[in-house]
Amino acid sequence: MDRGSGAGPRSGVQVPAGDLRRPDPDVRVMELRAKSPYVGGMGRSGEVTGYRNDGVQTAVALVNAGDATPGELAELLVSYKFKVDRPLTGEEARTLRAWARDLRPVFAETALERVVDVLNALMLSVPMHPHLSDHGLGPHLHYGPPGAPLVDRVRANTAVGLAFVVCERGADRLGVCLARGCDRVYADVSRGPRRQYCSKTCLNRATVAAHRSRKAAPPT
Repeated sequence: MDRGSGAGPRSGVQVPAGDLRRPDPDVRVMELRAKSPYVGGMGRSGEVTGYRNDGVQTAVALVNAGDATPGELAELLVSYKFKVDRPLTGEEARTLRAWARDLRPVFAETALERVVDVLNALMLSVPMHPHLSDHGLGPHLHYGPPGAPLVDRVRANTAVGLAFVVCERGADRLGVCLARGCDRVYADVSRGPRRQYCSKTCLNRATVAAHRSRKAAPPT
């Protein structure tokens, strides 16, 4: 998949022109070990250390959650260390599902310019107030305004987290699973070769299918 050229699917987000600036990563951050049933992953090799990675994996989980209920969305957010101290309202759940639909083009676009434009538009659409916080976990960076509503905090963290991946690892580390019948997204922040599948299950299924196809092909 070539992120550097070509056109990809269009997002419903209105995209302005602008540059995606590389953020300063030199901030001490906490290590996140949260797991969620909504994330397509390939083990700890696909994880990075840092508070902003929580936003990356939350973005993946939200997109893959589809039409999750308010209760399921609350459970998902708690698994990524968001403070959820009451049940989500129907309106909050609808907003999060709409945000997940807006995030999908970041994974689906094949042109780097489009990925940058979509992310810039998403970040402009969310209240931002980057600030350091220390609530017993060591200094780490928050992106939403202090005291911001949960939905705004989720949107800020996910958009900025994905922007860090694009700046530090490349847009081609974000993608949609290539397995037949699977439309789950993934974020590959490992140091190894670029992934093309959301999970080992899809990778193994595709490998078996390719092997069977080769065996069934007539000799040349």
